[in-house]
Amino acid sequence: MIAGQAPLVGVLITLAVLMVVAAALMLMREATASRLDQRIDELIPGQGGLAGQAVPLPLGGFGRLLRRLGERLGGATRFYSEQDLGALESAITAAGMNAPRVLPMILGTKALLAVLIPVSIAIAWMRL
Repeated sequence: MIAGQAPLVGVLITLAVLMVVAAALMLMREATASRLDQRIDELIPGQGGLAGQAVPLPLGGFGRLLRRLGERLGGATRFYSEQDLGALESAITAAGMNAPRVLPMILGTKALLAVLIPVSIAIAWMRL
């Protein structure tokens, strides 16, 4: 590795770690919501889907920003086809998460990273 590329590699490693942390937070949130759904459904059959409303979004305001961005992108067929959104929903459901809650956050994260990764690489490259 060339010595001048160390900042770029550092930025990429930091972004990868942040993505892993965000994914872990989302998984923990969904696990909590799933447990609450099961407990509520045991007590009051048919009411299990209400627990997701009581669990706050991970990352606070940043999570809300990602969700809003993802909701806007999810409705725009210009960015994602219906087939792609269906495949993403199937993968999310297969992973044991609630697709209507998780899909907007994933779409928002993808959009944000599509902007941040090139910008961070350009900034690191300029500092070389």
